[in-house]
Amino acid sequence: MCGIAAWLEASPRSSDQLVRMMELVDHRGPDDEGFLSLDEFEGSPLRWKQGSLSSSVEMRIALGHRRLSIIDLSHAGHQPMSHPTGKLHLVYNGEIYNHPELRQELEGKGHAFRSKTDTEVLLAAWMEWGEDCLKRFNGMFAFVLLDTEEQCIYAVRDRFGIKPLYYYQTSTGGIAFASEIKQFTALNDWVPNLNGQRCYDYLAWALTDHTDETCFEGVNQVPPGGMIRTSAPNARGEPRLTVEKWYKLPDRIIGISLKNSVKETQRLLADSVRLRLRSDVTVGSCLSGGIDSSSIVCLIDQLTDNTATPPKTFTASFPGDPKDESQWSDLVSQNTRTTPVQVLPKSNEILMNLSELVWMQDEPFGSTSIYAQSEVFRSAKANDVTVMLDGQGADEQFAGYDTFVKNHLRYLRAKGRTSELREEIKAVRAWRGSSFRSLADWLKSPSMEGREKPDWLNFRKLGANPDDLFESLGTRDCTTESLARAMIRKRNLQMLLHWEDRNSMAHSIEARVPFLDHRLVEYVLSTPGEHRLTGGTTKKLLRDAMKGIVPDPILNRRDKLGFATPEESWIRRQEPKAFEQLVDQAIEASNGILAPNETRTEVRALLSGEKKFTFQLWRFACFGAWLNRFSLSP
Repeated sequence: MCGIAAWLEASPRSSDQLVRMMELVDHRGPDDEGFLSLDEFEGSPLRWKQGSLSSSVEMRIALGHRRLSIIDLSHAGHQPMSHPTGKLHLVYNGEIYNHPELRQELEGKGHAFRSKTDTEVLLAAWMEWGEDCLKRFNGMFAFVLLDTEEQCIYAVRDRFGIKPLYYYQTSTGGIAFASEIKQFTALNDWVPNLNGQRCYDYLAWALTDHTDETCFEGVNQVPPGGMIRTSAPNARGEPRLTVEKWYKLPDRIIGISLKNSVKETQRLLADSVRLRLRSDVTVGSCLSGGIDSSSIVCLIDQLTDNTATPPKTFTASFPGDPKDESQWSDLVSQNTRTTPVQVLPKSNEILMNLSELVWMQDEPFGSTSIYAQSEVFRSAKANDVTVMLDGQGADEQFAGYDTFVKNHLRYLRAKGRTSELREEIKAVRAWRGSSFRSLADWLKSPSMEGREKPDWLNFRKLGANPDDLFESLGTRDCTTESLARAMIRKRNLQMLLHWEDRNSMAHSIEARVPFLDHRLVEYVLSTPGEHRLTGGTTKKLLRDAMKGIVPDPILNRRDKLGFATPEESWIRRQEPKAFEQLVDQAIEASNGILAPNETRTEVRALLSGEKKFTFQLWRFACFGAWLNRFSLSP
């Protein structure tokens, strides 16, 4: 896992800007660094390290890299890495888990290797198959590849956007790429400005990363499964840029029995975990006590040699609070050969660390759970664990959110399928123990009145248009199959992966997500929706696939909270004054975006209990911290 940067400019930039870009992500790669630059595509590359140049050098084409050593810890893995022909130069972040198999295939075609790294396999694969090599990779990756013969730069991202890659079209007519948005602050001409529409999506709807745009105007993501090709500047001195998708999620539903679906799901998930245990450093796992992380830990236990050191698991605990799930994680620990580590996030520390958290995340984030997740990775680092497995992606494909249940019932109602609706409601009531009245209230769409156009938000100042975001994303009153695909592609997953990447890499930890093996995702999304959601039972397919592997009490849980913190308790009862002060700071920093009187009225209602507690209060505070940390002036 690493941090990368690159640029292709019409006019040269100074080398000290590239050095600074990489210094800003030294947490992503504490083990090594390297730089490569060219004046022209036809020129000879200059390779250097920080401090090796006697003075700043001007360069039109540049690659920078920071390395976190995971596979082949020797210097043979140094980047930027070049192909022996001199045609290709690469900076790469990620892991190609099937690199040993690809290496063997490439050796059969005459390619020779001097290292054990997957980086070298990537270069050889591109030489052999060109862009088609991407379809052969099983992994997570973001890379920039310089092709001196074709005189272009390729910027590529994995199928689901597990690894980040951003680009910015510079004021000087060029393009710059980076692993994290903060790296652009090192460019002399970059001025941070907020993207009003994306900030509206965050403030009103709690969504980020659902489009290629970011909360910063002019900074975009290379799309998940996307590739940008940037060629030599045209007559006006501007690099020519094309954005395309090299991967599209297959859209098909297969006719298959639940029994066969269960068998294949178990096989694919087990093989995914097996591949993600490949490492030359210590591997551990997050463990919340839910089905997702418990499945991973129990499969690790099955796949790990009994003579090996038991892997460590890390659980965020909140003793005495209803949100504490230690009893469930303890059950997994008792049934596996693992070493559990308890992590105890504290409410006062989130206030102390908010500025640093929002700096690491680059954009405002959804709730205090991001702080708790950061503490889990901090603990892993302190315990000498460098690779962590986690359960992102399961809820989206297996229909794990309550949203799926509500959506399914509303879909049946909208289609007039009354008898099916009646039977499903009975099953949901039995599963959840709900009275009809409470179920009816729960089923109502979250009130959209005021949410689409809240009175505390100044739309003119923000430069945004109100929008029913869930409607525009096509994720309301649709089939389970359609909702799952939308969750993977644009509604939830990208945001969660963003948080996971920044939190893990902030502590120089590589996070791996077995549920996002493309073979598993494509298969699960091709199964009938009723295999995943039936009678109010979410994740039916996963629950059945893990029988005999995960303890039954966990498989039968009906109360999983998601990765949650005692946010209401922390804010309402422990730190209300402190959060009021944070909101006051946010109002001031927003320069009129947050209407002062209306925002304070909303905050008082949330703190007093007059209104049901939501994450809205947190979004106010976090938005202000983001504005201040990045010196944004609306």
